[in-house]
Amino acid sequence: MNPVQLNPWASSVLVIFYIVVALVLVILVGALVFLIIKMNALLEEYRAKIDPLLEKADRVLTVTGDKVNSIGGKAETILTQGEEVANSVHERVDRTAAVVQRTINAPLIGINSLAAGMTRAWETFGRLQNRPVGAAGRSYPAPPRIPVGVRASGIDPADEKDNARAVSELLGKEI
Repeated sequence: MNPVQLNPWASSVLVIFYIVVALVLVILVGALVFLIIKMNALLEEYRAKIDPLLEKADRVLTVTGDKVNSIGGKAETILTQGEEVANSVHERVDRTAAVVQRTINAPLIGINSLAAGMTRAWETFGRLQNRPVGAAGRSYPAPPRIPVGVRASGIDPADEKDNARAVSELLGKEI
C-alpha cells in the first residue's frame, strides 16, 4: 500500500488537532499533579493533627488497662475476704446452733419427757386406785363399757357419738 497524500488543509487541521489534544493532556496532567500535591499537603496537615490524638489515645488506653488490672486485683482480694468472712460466719452459726441445741433444746426435751412420764404415772396411779380388789388382794381391771344403742338391726344413729366415745375409751385401756 502506498501512503496517502492529504490535502494541505487537511494535514494542517490534523496537526492543529494533535497539538490541541497534546495541550489538553498536558493541562490535565498538570492539574492532576497540582491536585495530588495539594491533597498531599492536606493529608500531612491532618496527619500532624491526628498523630498527637493517637498518642493521647494510646496513653489513655495504657492507663485504663493499668487501672482495670488494679481494680481487678482489688476485687479479687475483696471477693477472697468476703468468702473467708462468709465461711467464718457459717462456722459460728453452726457452733451457736450446736450450743443452743445442747444448752436449751436438750434440757427442754428432758423436762418435757419427765413431765409426760409423771403425767402418765399419775394417770396410772389414779386408775389403779379405782380398780376393784379381788379376794387375794389383786386388783382387776374395770369391766369395759358396753356401747349403747347396739341392736340386732344395727347401731342406733342417735347413739353413734356415744359409741365412738366408748370405743375410744376401750382402745386406750390396758388389759
